Amino acid sequence: VELQLRSLSRLLMMLGGMALPPRLERLDRLRTMILGGSLGGGRTLAGCRLVPYRGRLLVCREPAAVAGPLALRNGRPAHWDGRFAVSLRGAGRAAGFQVAALGAEGWRALAAAGADGRAAAIPGAVRPTLPALWHLDAVLAVPHLHFRREGTGVRLTAEFRPVRPLSPPDLLVPAV
Repeated sequence: VELQLRSLSRLLMMLGGMALPPRLERLDRLRTMILGGSLGGGRTLAGCRLVPYRGRLLVCREPAAVAGPLALRNGRPAHWDGRFAVSLRGAGRAAGFQVAALGAEGWRALAAAGADGRAAAIPGAVRPTLPALWHLDAVLAVPHLHFRREGTGVRLTAEFRPVRPLSPPDLLVPAV
């Protein structure tokens, strides 16, 4: 039971971008629901959403808990939502670029641009929480969907580098 609780706690902290673990009582209640198959339509805890998905358990960021927009400057790396190392390239000295969640509005814009077909492999619960590059209320890029608006010349990189990885870096064993 202790290993289950620790593992679940680390997973939630990693995906939720949280620095502190969830309360033990709530964590144990969630563990019991998962093992008992009683999640129903899903639950949230520590900034994460847990939902049954295709016979498995999907754990993703809770849309309401995603960080707000973060202004980006060309060539200056930043960290967004406690989960992603982001960087903007090709913007020169232009201002007004920001990384923010794709959200429903961004998803509608991608669908209007005909780019939503690329997202078929990504569960609908995950899509609104993906990092997207926005400028003047328009989505310019969504790296995880391999989308970049033509003719803009700007590029957003977003690498999953959570503040709290599953395993502390000092426990990682180098490959031989």
